[in-house]
Amino acid sequence: MRRTKLAILTWGFWCALSLGPATSRAVINGSDDATGAYPAVAAFGSGCSSVLVAPRVMLTSGHCMPAHTLSCTDVATSPLAVTFAEPDGGWTDLASFNSRRVPVQGFVRRSELFDLSQCSSSDIYDCSDAERPLIDHSKELIVMYLAAEAPADVTPLPILVHSSTGTSHSAAEVGVFTGLETWVQSEPVVTTVGYGVGSHAETVGTMQVRGRDYGLQRWVETETDFSGYLGASNCNALVGSTNRPGVVVSPADLTAAQVGDPWAVQPGQDWQGSQHSHSGGGDSGGPVLVGAGIGAKGDAPTPYSGPGAGTSYDPGRNYVAGTASLWVAYGGELATAFNPTWTASASAFLMSALHDSDGDSWADPVDDDRDGDGCDNDVDQHPDDRWVPIGTEVRPNCNPSTAPWLGDESLDSDADGVPNCRDDDDDGDLLPDAQDPCPVHVGNLCVKFGPPCPWNPKFFDCRTAGCFELLVKLSSVINPDPTRDLFFPVLEVGEGLLTVGPPEGMTVAESARMLARGARSVGRTSEVATLEVVGPYGRVGPDTVGGILAAYEPSRVKVGGLRGATALELRFGRDGRSLEISGTRRR
Repeated sequence: MRRTKLAILTWGFWCALSLGPATSRAVINGSDDATGAYPAVAAFGSGCSSVLVAPRVMLTSGHCMPAHTLSCTDVATSPLAVTFAEPDGGWTDLASFNSRRVPVQGFVRRSELFDLSQCSSSDIYDCSDAERPLIDHSKELIVMYLAAEAPADVTPLPILVHSSTGTSHSAAEVGVFTGLETWVQSEPVVTTVGYGVGSHAETVGTMQVRGRDYGLQRWVETETDFSGYLGASNCNALVGSTNRPGVVVSPADLTAAQVGDPWAVQPGQDWQGSQHSHSGGGDSGGPVLVGAGIGAKGDAPTPYSGPGAGTSYDPGRNYVAGTASLWVAYGGELATAFNPTWTASASAFLMSALHDSDGDSWADPVDDDRDGDGCDNDVDQHPDDRWVPIGTEVRPNCNPSTAPWLGDESLDSDADGVPNCRDDDDDGDLLPDAQDPCPVHVGNLCVKFGPPCPWNPKFFDCRTAGCFELLVKLSSVINPDPTRDLFFPVLEVGEGLLTVGPPEGMTVAESARMLARGARSVGRTSEVATLEVVGPYGRVGPDTVGGILAAYEPSRVKVGGLRGATALELRFGRDGRSLEISGTRRR
């Protein structure tokens, strides 16, 4: 189902967006994506990249966001946007560029992104260069929600997540690779993709832009404890760290001195700094991809092994393992840190931001109908609940013995052409649902029989109190009136059999008649009566498990053999809906 609106976000906070600069360097040893291998990667803002991971949901890096959007201290005047390249990795003209541009409507970030403890109490935090050391680049993942769909030729990329993460309600396709840290020890070659300085430069209208390119690098380090991992004073500086979430370096082991300054490359010029292209600033926020991929400059991605125990992934596909962050010092090599998707905390954040309640592959924040009942959220009486209480389900011998009876809001119970999800009188009885105890049934019949449980002897634990102190209460399920309940003392317990005495002031024959008439005599209606175990004075006893023995229909009661009886034997049907009554003699 196509979606057009933004709903309330589920993690962090939502901010209005405004255009602002952000730069870093990332991809080395790359090639132009002229064959359209990575269409899900889009240019973002004015100097970054991003990747589509679900319909209308992108990932990028925190330092790519304008300062005030991260702290919500300002209101947008120029909305941010992502721009998807044409299948050949670029754009033919300005019309092509504009047609592939999609506004960003909102985003969520991790609360751990900033070390706010280093700010004075009077500071309003922003992400200016002077304060960028406060960014924890191991937690830089940003989830962005688009105002419209990506172009039809763009397909989302799956995400690599932690094995402990629940993924059943993810709008994104996910994979689990439990051997990742062992795999990284072999320094596998992975793919990085972005729209950076240094290659595929072109002029679109009066703008100088960079097309999409990809590079192959070695994944050389990964850890799962990133406390204290903060960035440099600006995103173009090398920074050392003992805790690196993920680090990739060129397979050719190029150093900063060898590749030179990629910013010297002008649009339309080829990169001459080395035998390898170098994309540079603009690749931040673009994906680090693991698994299958295409080669470049004589290198090829390291394939996965086949899935093993505890894993779920397709060895023939690419998975997003993180988004590019900033330069880090890795010996004498030029290296790039990236923000992981595969740690437990990052995966939990992503699955919350990508939560898909109704399983239609649309994340809740971009789903007009979050519960999938056919009513848009803004007119749905229960926008997050397709199944709502419409009565009571009775489960004989179970504990608990009753539960809400849930009804489907997508139905039109009164056939008036308005589905229940936006009909304030589902059964058409002129009583608003908010006041109607039986909202989808005319009258008071809103009881459903659930599956019974086996006969439970714990209902009659006689170890301390003695069974004779227990009572069986007869009452009405529909319109119950406690003042008219009847209490039968328990005399003996057998398998599916209960011997009871008559209530105080009643004969055995009168007692049998009241049981047979059921709710007709103890309530204002006559559809269903219940027999429930209780303690003295109507309370559940200290050594008993209170519960409903039967929720029966008077039409299914059989009575016989009462002559000379001083007590009643009650035999319950296995379904908990039938009852046989016979007389017995007791001293």
